[in-house]
Amino acid sequence: MSRKMKEITTSDPYKREKLKREFYLKKRKKRSRVIKFVTLLMSVIIFVITIISIASFCNIETINFSGSNIYSREEVLSAADINIGDNMYKMNKFKVIEKVQEELPYIKELKIRRRLFTRLDITVKEAVPSYIIRFGNAYHICDADFKVLEKMNSETTAEYHIPYIYGLNIKDAQIGKVAEFENNTKLMILEKLWSFYTMDISGKTIDTSKLSYINLESSNYYAFLYDDYALIKLADLDELEIKRKFLDTILEENPKDTPCMIFLGDRKNYIECDEEDILYTPTWEENEEITSETTFETTIESTEE
Repeated sequence: MSRKMKEITTSDPYKREKLKREFYLKKRKKRSRVIKFVTLLMSVIIFVITIISIASFCNIETINFSGSNIYSREEVLSAADINIGDNMYKMNKFKVIEKVQEELPYIKELKIRRRLFTRLDITVKEAVPSYIIRFGNAYHICDADFKVLEKMNSETTAEYHIPYIYGLNIKDAQIGKVAEFENNTKLMILEKLWSFYTMDISGKTIDTSKLSYINLESSNYYAFLYDDYALIKLADLDELEIKRKFLDTILEENPKDTPCMIFLGDRKNYIECDEEDILYTPTWEENEEITSETTFETTIESTEE
């Protein structure tokens, strides 16, 4: 008889029975916990051994590749360092995806799925060029999230029908990474402007592929050149639906061979046409010299230089 049981036997009969029941109940619970722990531990060990055993035979025999028009299958597999015969479970998918997206910047999303122990499915979603920015002495093609897709000279950018963006206060721009900015204020303005362009007014939206540039430099208005004939100056970002209706009417009624400047203000909207040098496209160098007190007085041909 254990010491604890001896202590119990010294008690009165009623209390002794109660204490004995409590003692055996605690002992039974403790034994149950030990059994459960051992069972769980054995299950984990068996599971791990099973996975290791299966994984040791899961070598890649087939790779299905889809979704890329810019990069070939060989380029993507080379960047991912994936080969037939590799063990698919020894591959860190997240590190592979990060490496490929930096090495091949036009890849926006990369999905890797393991199938049937020996088959690998790789699906690519490509980035779409959306903006042209300038950092240092080079032009940078960016997607909608300002991930830098490639760097080029001014002559090559003419192949892209996407707008130049002035005045973003760029801090750094590296290929394969999202551009860094001094602050996000201008990005918020650009996002608001984009909602202005794509706003559905009676089934109409502005064709953003016809935007030559968007200028955020001035503190007095936001300017953009549309279809190489309409210079729009937006004084503020209030009552955008009303301003879009006015703009749509002017663009529909004004002939495209007549250059015009459309001002959308907080108190009045107006249009000026047929004036000499009414259109402008500031060069990058001119934009760097612009302050809030200056205005732009360059011509449309400066974009092509």
